[in-house]
Amino acid sequence: MAMPAHVILSPMADYHQIVISPAWVPVFFRRRTVAEKALFVMNGLGVGVGLRHGSWDRRIAPADQHPTFILLRSLHACDFDPGAGLQPLAEYYQARGLSQAGAMARAERRVHRYVSKYRALRDAMQRDGYRSEAASDQIGVAIGRDGGFIKVSQGHHRFVLARVLGLDSVTADVRWIHSDWHRHATGLRKPTAESLMIATQKALDQRL
Repeated sequence: MAMPAHVILSPMADYHQIVISPAWVPVFFRRRTVAEKALFVMNGLGVGVGLRHGSWDRRIAPADQHPTFILLRSLHACDFDPGAGLQPLAEYYQARGLSQAGAMARAERRVHRYVSKYRALRDAMQRDGYRSEAASDQIGVAIGRDGGFIKVSQGHHRFVLARVLGLDSVTADVRWIHSDWHRHATGLRKPTAESLMIATQKALDQRL
């Protein structure tokens, strides 16, 4: 059964928010190199706040290939045991750019604190579901040119745990929308607060 999804009007937030199934966000945005980061900034010039043009929405990978997803899936499988979690945590740090020796050294220093923190978060989400008021910011998503949802910065751990636990819904900030989708959904080139909401709602509607 499709879950009801809707836009949340949140005037105190920097972004408009949605309630969405984490399963509706199958990919994540890869923006790693300095050149890619600079290009992404340029993609936002001249199109209005809340939009991005360009091919950023094609620099994606499956959500389950994100280093945080791989790590938390492994930790959940071993019930966040520090001993069993040491190697996955070292592999995570290595995937983030550290040498093999440096990654293991960092993992050894941090494994107990890391697994304790995210075991507690896992347990809370397993018990209470996703509680938007418990976080200082929400899970970040964007909308690509085809109206599909893409995981972007902020809330990676909460998003991954929601997927691993099979939660029905999370709260997400819509951080930007591809200008092609916005124009397709609204007929407008320049965004307004209302047109961004309309474009978001149409992206949700096509999933129902």
